[in-house]
Amino acid sequence: MIFPDLERIETAFESARKHAAATEPPEDQARITQFMTVLASGYLEVACRTILSAYAERNVVDMRVAAFVDKRLERARNPTVRNIADLVRDFDEERARELAKFASGDVSDRIGVMVAQRNRIAHGYPQDVEL
Repeated sequence: MIFPDLERIETAFESARKHAAATEPPEDQARITQFMTVLASGYLEVACRTILSAYAERNVVDMRVAAFVDKRLERARNPTVRNIADLVRDFDEERARELAKFASGDVSDRIGVMVAQRNRIAHGYPQDVEL
């Protein structure tokens, strides 16, 4: 599956990393890191929607069902592992269990922190984010 924004997002990450490494003031590094946090969280959100929409489109007989799934996924926010597993569970209970097992522990914790930081950044709260 191809994610249309993947190349653009990877380019933005690489550019931000290079800029952060060359930037002396800690406030500039913090802003760049905040940008990267928001971008990564947004990418995860879009990737989940894209994958589940494609799955629905491939597996339905009536395209109205796929259109319904697309609309439902537009409201999916805060891509924590739990929220993603809940979405996947709506499609396939076994896949949801596999995802939860795969992304348990450190992966789940890191994604949860990233999403929480993204929300704090988006709502204007001061945030220390490590690069």
